[in-house]
Amino acid sequence: MNLGRKRVAIVLASGISKRFGPGNKLTISLSGKSIIEKTVERLEQSNIDEITTVIGYQGQLVRRALKNHNTIFIENPDFSKGIGTSIHAGILSLERDVGAALIVLGDMPFVDPETVNLLLRAHENKNEKLIFVPTHNCKRGNPVLWDKALFPELLSLRPDHGGKKIMKECPKFVQEINVCDDGILVDIDLHKDLKLFEGK
Repeated sequence: MNLGRKRVAIVLASGISKRFGPGNKLTISLSGKSIIEKTVERLEQSNIDEITTVIGYQGQLVRRALKNHNTIFIENPDFSKGIGTSIHAGILSLERDVGAALIVLGDMPFVDPETVNLLLRAHENKNEKLIFVPTHNCKRGNPVLWDKALFPELLSLRPDHGGKKIMKECPKFVQEINVCDDGILVDIDLHKDLKLFEGK
C-alpha cells in the first residue's frame, strides 16, 4: 500500500458511560452479541484497512468481548478526563502510512458497512475536503472520517472535546455524505435502549 493510503478505524471504547448505570455498557449483550462486538463486526464488513480500539475503563472486559476479532488495542490511562483523550491516544498510535482515520463511537452498533465505504470513496476523491460526515434526514451522524492533514487539530483537542469543535471551526473542510442509514444516528445510552433496539 502506498504511503499515506491506509485508512484506519479508531473505535472509542474507553469511557465509563455514567448515564447507562451499573455494568460495562459496551460489553452488555444486544441481540446475542456485545455492543462493542457488533460495532467492530460492521467495520470488518467494510473496506476499512485496519481497526484500532482504544480501551480504558474495564479494558479487559472489552478485550475479552473482541477476542475473536482482528483489532489493535490501545490503552488510554486518561479516559476519565473525556473523549478527547481517547481520540488523542488513537491518533498518536497511527503509523506514518495512514492517510485518514475513521473515528467510531463504540456504542453505535448499527452503522451500515456501506456507509463506511461511501466515506472512504469520498476521501479518495476529496478535492479540498478533509472531514467526511454522514448525514441522514439532514442530520449529521457518526462515524466521521478525518484526513491526516487534520491529525494535529485532533491531537490539540481539549480532553473533554470531540471532533465537532473542529468541524464548527473549519466548515470549509467538511463534506457531508447523505446516506440511507439511520444507524449513524443511533447510539446506546440507556438501559431502555437495549429493549428498544433488540433484534435490530
